[in-house]
Amino acid sequence: MTVSSVPYDLYLRFLYTKGIFEFAAIKNELKRLSLPPITYEMYEVQGTYVNKNVPPITLHQMEKKRHDLDFIYWMGEIDVRELWYGEPSFLDDNNERDVRLTLDIHNDPIFRLTLNGLLIKGVDTGDLSPMLNIKFSTGYKPKHLELYRKFFFDPRRMKRGDWKKFLETCDDNEKNIYFSALTESLDGLKSKLGLPSRVSASEELAKLLRQSIDKANQYLSLGSKETNHEARAWIDTTLKLTEKYEKYRTADSSDFGKALQMEFEYVETGFDTPDAGTLNRINEERRKKEEGRADEDLFPDEA
Repeated sequence: MTVSSVPYDLYLRFLYTKGIFEFAAIKNELKRLSLPPITYEMYEVQGTYVNKNVPPITLHQMEKKRHDLDFIYWMGEIDVRELWYGEPSFLDDNNERDVRLTLDIHNDPIFRLTLNGLLIKGVDTGDLSPMLNIKFSTGYKPKHLELYRKFFFDPRRMKRGDWKKFLETCDDNEKNIYFSALTESLDGLKSKLGLPSRVSASEELAKLLRQSIDKANQYLSLGSKETNHEARAWIDTTLKLTEKYEKYRTADSSDFGKALQMEFEYVETGFDTPDAGTLNRINEERRKKEEGRADEDLFPDEA
């Protein structure tokens, strides 16, 4: 049986390396961070992976919760090392602060949902950091968002079938945002999230125009008295939309043309040149210098 993935598969793997084997304890850890619940089979997949890829002595240290220096090496081999730098056994001041800030993202559900939606759209963390910090007055750096994506919401680990099952575990607001992220444009998602977005009137009108044409053709093809009435209504709508579409499309083209003209005007702007009198004086001075150099060449002893 194929077991579905969740965006926080790596966090489940990390929990296993901490020696959390009982399912009740696993559920408590997920609940603490407000992460959707999982099945035991999902957790078992990560446990199986760990058991296959670390030596027996490292597994023993997981069970006993006592770790030597080799332990952190093997955590790197199974790709969970970063979170271990926030644990008492391998506490590192700089890395511990990064882990703490990353975990703090879970304390702001609106920020987290916004971040998750944009991660689904594949927005780079370098672009996400200033965008979200301005809206939410936070100070997260790209490295914090990268760490969050890796362990808590990495859409790249998900297949289409995984999303269907994952969305069943989310509340209505999360489902709405995630579904929009999976099906709509980035600008559409930004608008829904309350972030600045670009809206093109001509593009939106073009979509409506296409739909109204399809509706008109659909009712015309049926050919009954009732559908002919609907067809005429859609034809009328199509004509009105066509007029508006052409108006906005022309405006967009005009704006583009003006911008292009400004570019050419900038490039073609002339540079100041000397007037005729100045040019004559410069040429005369150059001629005298050349005659002087010629005399030196002919009469070197006199020079």
